[in-house]
Amino acid sequence: MKTQDKELIQEIFEQNQRLLQNLNTQRHYECEARQLISEITGQKIPKSTEIRFPFYTDYGHNIKIGECVFINSNVMMVDLGGITIEDDVLIGPGAYLLSVNHGLKPKQRKEFELKPVLIKKNAWIVLELLFVQA
Repeated sequence: MKTQDKELIQEIFEQNQRLLQNLNTQRHYECEARQLISEITGQKIPKSTEIRFPFYTDYGHNIKIGECVFINSNVMMVDLGGITIEDDVLIGPGAYLLSVNHGLKPKQRKEFELKPVLIKKNAWIVLELLFVQA
């Protein structure tokens, strides 16, 4: 990964952490919360989608959320490798969606292994499930 890419990623991480802190610690009208989530993900969140707080992500801009999605509280999305949630998906409280991993050998652990996570239409991810890249 190029230095300029790392700097841009770090800048987006920092911006999203400020937005997430605001989202998760302040009281917001639904339209305000939806706007904050749209800023975090870089996409308009459908009105048919509901996200309960607190909601966590690191990068944010690689999350794509479909129509009629329900994301319960305390869900964490590590999305640098990309996370796509298709329509009519239910995600239980405390679930982790991870698109980033590290090598198993000590010398490889500082390098990221990025692979997309795809949650297909009508899926139900139960509470506290750890869902990692394929």
